[in-house]
Amino acid sequence: MHEMSSSGSEDESNLPEKEVCAKLCREFADVTGTDTALAQFYLQESWNLQTALNAFYSQASDSPPAPPLSKESGEESSHNRKKRKKPTTDTAAPSSSSTRSSSSNEKDQKWDIPDGASAAARDPDPYRFRLITWNIDGLDDVNLKSRMTGVAEVIAKEQPDVVFLQEVVPETFKLLKSRFSRQYHCLPGEFQGYFTTMLLNKSTVMPEQQEVIPFYTSKMCRNLMVVEANIKGVPVLLITTHLESTKPHKAERLRQLTAAFKKVTEADNSRTVIFGGDLNLRDEELASIGGAPDGVYDAWELGGKRPVAKYTWDLSKNDNKQMPGKSQPKLRFDRLYVRHSKPKANVKLVYFELCGIERLKSCQRFPSDHWGILTHYDIVDGDN
Repeated sequence: MHEMSSSGSEDESNLPEKEVCAKLCREFADVTGTDTALAQFYLQESWNLQTALNAFYSQASDSPPAPPLSKESGEESSHNRKKRKKPTTDTAAPSSSSTRSSSSNEKDQKWDIPDGASAAARDPDPYRFRLITWNIDGLDDVNLKSRMTGVAEVIAKEQPDVVFLQEVVPETFKLLKSRFSRQYHCLPGEFQGYFTTMLLNKSTVMPEQQEVIPFYTSKMCRNLMVVEANIKGVPVLLITTHLESTKPHKAERLRQLTAAFKKVTEADNSRTVIFGGDLNLRDEELASIGGAPDGVYDAWELGGKRPVAKYTWDLSKNDNKQMPGKSQPKLRFDRLYVRHSKPKANVKLVYFELCGIERLKSCQRFPSDHWGILTHYDIVDGDN
């Protein structure tokens, strides 16, 4: 924590340049939907955007905001992560040192959660929810706005309750937030470089806690984004990630996957766990660690192992990216896993399909080089 002068203000020797301060304030206000005055209140502790956002989310309530979290309590920037001593056992940081915050995107927000008879009247599918996971390729700046419009159109058409997004960049986050902030809680897992994001439908999903767990050994600043929530009365743990990319980084990717599976299996038994994202995973890599843990099920397999819905990175059909030579790879990089609640499962996967597979008329490209995964779950009373 910065030292304070006798007057109680922050030591000016620790302040960034004026232009940097102003930029951080604007970014904070844009993400939270507040203003730059409140931004300065939260930023002045460390002038770290992610730390300030974590503090804001953790203190969002009907009471006046408490002082922001200390730098040690919140998520660190990529620069600070490199300085910090790496854990010797777990790839992911323990929960006590990870970011934990109440998931609200607006100050003093009231949750619009239907219940009882009103839920049945307002929700056409009170016993079903939908989830999409999608790497939207924000790092490709060619036709970016047209492609993100295509992503938004898929989301608007399918009306999912939960969306896991990977490879979001600040520009695409702003575009999606401007389109969906009235309907969805837009929760970034980071706000630097490229990052994961969750969209949670305000009318059906109540976020309870948010946690960002950095992978300290990652060379690509990857992490786990974890949200405890309630979907139409069902307690869930939602986990998304973008694991280390490319074949040479197999060892790090498997360390990250093992840490993610540990988070899944150690979750409270009262919660259904849905974990997924762009895992960059090859089948032989998964086999090398013994497959998914007992009780953790592959959603594609639960959905019937349909070959037409198997490959999410299929360059034989998706020409947004092409490799040299005639033969183009197709891999199941994007995956979803389900761990049921105990002693009785309270959801059942009933639909697994690919989305984002139509070429856009605006640019004659696809929304992303990845297909998205669309899943439906029935809320049930008893074992699946």
